[in-house]
Amino acid sequence: MNAVIELQKDLIEPSKKLSDILPKAYLIAQKLKLDELSQWIKNEMKGYSNVKECPDYRHMSGVLKGRNPYVGWQVIQIPDMELENKVSNFVETESIRTLESLIETKEVLYHTVPAELINILHLDGCTQLGIYFMTTSYRSVIEAVRQELLDWTITLEKNGIKGENMSFLKEEVKKAQNTTPATIINNFSGDINALQMAQNNETVNQSQDNKKSGGLLSAIWSGIKKLFSW
Repeated sequence: MNAVIELQKDLIEPSKKLSDILPKAYLIAQKLKLDELSQWIKNEMKGYSNVKECPDYRHMSGVLKGRNPYVGWQVIQIPDMELENKVSNFVETESIRTLESLIETKEVLYHTVPAELINILHLDGCTQLGIYFMTTSYRSVIEAVRQELLDWTITLEKNGIKGENMSFLKEEVKKAQNTTPATIINNFSGDINALQMAQNNETVNQSQDNKKSGGLLSAIWSGIKKLFSW
């Protein structure tokens, strides 16, 4: 059995979930001693612990909404485009399996925004803020990972790396060292932070990790001061 070809077959089979394919890809990467690729696959399997490690395809955006107890969720218009981008952009750190599960719910999702922003924006009557987005946004994340893995297996095949019965020759391991896709090595740095994720319900835990929310609040506060010339 050719391990690389079998992985290709799994990746192009629409009925197979990516979360079920990733362990096989991880095993192959480990056997080929590809540390960076192995770590990337592991992050996609388990979720990212550090937002700065997330590749570009996990940078997402939504619509900022505020919840009023009398009228429900309403879109909040921010006149400053730069500030709006800082507020409505986020980085998704959850595992592929979690994203697949959320897509299956077929619900609109949102990330909670630090409650301090309510006072900063002077949103009277607003009790909660969230960045709303469609679950279809997650499909692009899943397809990006699937495509990266497929392209990688094609490179392996072109270099004669097969992995018969899930075993690789020393020559194959050596050839594989330059096959890690450059696009998965992320150089991201900035103020965008991962925010707490919740489904579209009325019960949301508002607690935030200060280390995660601090950068976002700082960016928002700077934008607010610029907007009002404070």
